[in-house]
Amino acid sequence: MRTFALLWLGASLPVACPAADLLDVYELGLKHDTRLEAAHHAREAVRQNKPLARSLVLPRIDASGAYGYERTEISGGERDATVRFEPYDYGLDLSQVVFDLGAFLRLRQADDEVAVAEAEYRAEEQALLFRVTAAYFNVLDAQDVPVSYTHLTLPTKRIV
Repeated sequence: MRTFALLWLGASLPVACPAADLLDVYELGLKHDTRLEAAHHAREAVRQNKPLARSLVLPRIDASGAYGYERTEISGGERDATVRFEPYDYGLDLSQVVFDLGAFLRLRQADDEVAVAEAEYRAEEQALLFRVTAAYFNVLDAQDVPVSYTHLTLPTKRIV
């Protein structure tokens, strides 16, 4: 009972935590935001399609090999004989698609899908920045802390 009372008292006291600036909060958001992480994994999954599509237009090399062993004993007559046969077989095949419209279209489609996934990831980064900024200034507003906006600068170029 005494431990519970001490825990309750410790939890009810105001905790002094270090003040975090907007950049610190944004960096925490980059590390821990589930939406951004989902967008990151979706982007990486789509990026895997490009090497697969590229493989359809690259040269193909096939190698093969075989080894066999056969032993035959011949008996009869005056002389017995043993015949051994060890065949080896090796092969190398190189082929290149001269023109496959479907393969080239799949490669172009994979490039477009990667560009869309990249844009969606960047949009999610901007959405995170908006959510973090809104939450940060809402907390400051709730604490009635005077905010100086003079040190904030607007970006001079658009991030896509």
